[in-house]
Amino acid sequence: MKLVQKDTRKQLGPWGGNGGDEWDDGVHTGVKEIIVVYGWCIDSIQVTYDKNGKHVLAEKHGGNGGTKYAQIKLQFPDEILISVSGHYCPVVYGGGPVIRSLTFKTNKRTFGPFGVEEGTPFSFFANGDRIVGFYGKGGWFLDSLGFRLSRPKPSMFQRFLMMLKKG
Repeated sequence: MKLVQKDTRKQLGPWGGNGGDEWDDGVHTGVKEIIVVYGWCIDSIQVTYDKNGKHVLAEKHGGNGGTKYAQIKLQFPDEILISVSGHYCPVVYGGGPVIRSLTFKTNKRTFGPFGVEEGTPFSFFANGDRIVGFYGKGGWFLDSLGFRLSRPKPSMFQRFLMMLKKG
């Protein structure tokens, strides 16, 4: 008997504006650390991922401004990122929308809000999935942000039980 597992990756977003250059951190096993630099908006974000037990430090996305700094360290693999919410709107007159605030939720804790909670709100809950990658656009600020999700793979015991049910 062969167990076939379908691809369970999903993509949500992006939220925010159309300015800046596109970037995509890709798909990883999970999120280990997030660094957010912010002030009146989210100036930049940089994520450290886990890729099958190895650290992967992604590039910094956004600008070089910001007066505040937050370093969010997750206790991966026991703690996983399951929800992100925030706001987006223009930060300068005549400018395009940028990410103004971000709040991160794991299965254990909440981090934030970082930035200014002003403008159009966005929020999502991974609903059984986990966040395994970020993508978006960035220039002077973090212009937009989207997420790549993956359903956690079943344990060896769970796979064995599935085989018994089918068999």
